[in-house]
Formats: sequence, C-alpha cells, structure tokens
Amino acid sequence: MKKYLIIFTALVSILAIGLTALAFQPDEADNRRDKIMERVGDLKEELLISQLDLNEATAEKLVEINEKYLALMMENITKKKDTMKALEALYAAEEVNEKEIDALIDDLFDIEDDITALRKKENKELSSLLSTEEFGRYLIFNERFHREIRMVIMEKSHGYPGEMGPEGMPPE
Repeated sequence: MKKYLIIFTALVSILAIGLTALAFQPDEADNRRDKIMERVGDLKEELLISQLDLNEATAEKLVEINEKYLALMMENITKKKDTMKALEALYAAEEVNEKEIDALIDDLFDIEDDITALRKKENKELSSLLSTEEFGRYLIFNERFHREIRMVIMEKSHGYPGEMGPEGMPPE
C-alpha cells in the first residue's frame, strides 16, 4: 500500500509541475492543458490498474468514459459560469429586472439538472463495465483522486496547502 501511495504522490507532483507551467505560459495554455489532461488520464489509468486491480483494457475504457463525460460537463460548467456572470451583471445594474433574474435562475437550475443527468449517465455506463464491488471501490477511488487533484491545483494556484474553506476558497 505504501508503494502505491509513493507512486501516487510522485505522479501528482509531476502533475503539479505541469499545472504550474501552464499558469506561466498562457499563449500555449490550450496545448499544455491538453497534455496535462492526457497525463492525468494516464495517471488515473495507472492507479486504477495498481490500486483497484483492474486490467489495462478496463482501466483504459473507464478513463475514456470519464473523459467523454468531462467534456460534456465542461460545456455545461461554462454555460453556468456565463449565466452567473449575467446574473451578477443584472444585480450590478441600477434597476433590477425581476423577470430577467427569474429566467437566469431557471437557467441555472436547468444547467445543474443537465450536469446531474450527465453524472448519472456516466455512472451507469461505468457500472456496466464493473462488478458491484469494483464499482463501489471505483467510486471511492475516484472521489479521492479528484480531491487530491483539486488540492494540488489549489496549492499551486493559491499557495494554500490545506483544506478549502467556505465556497471552495482557502480560509483567510
């Protein structure tokens, strides 16, 4: 188990270095982001094989499904951010238009519903590849993996090495 922890820590460190490089070279951001996401996929695949004792083909298929749904969810997350900016702009205006605010709030809820539906669809597809026991272990692994990646990103982008505070921001 310690061996896997050491491998995981080393691979996450490599990812952190890549994320740092991405932050300092915005002109090549898209190309670097793609390379980093590819590395994350490779890291995840290696860890799925080593920690969950999956074969290479199954691990590769799981990562492929993850990437497919991540792309779809990112479209919705971008829509959500744009909708939130529009909502903020409405509140910044001198006169508040309640109909427009209601419409944007409805849009936000619809986007959240779409994201939830995508997550359910992804999990259904993933669970069809794995036994119930494997899928349960995968869910635990995936949560821990993403938590670790988020912490690396937070540490590199905000310089904060600990837990996040309210609203996903580092405590003051």
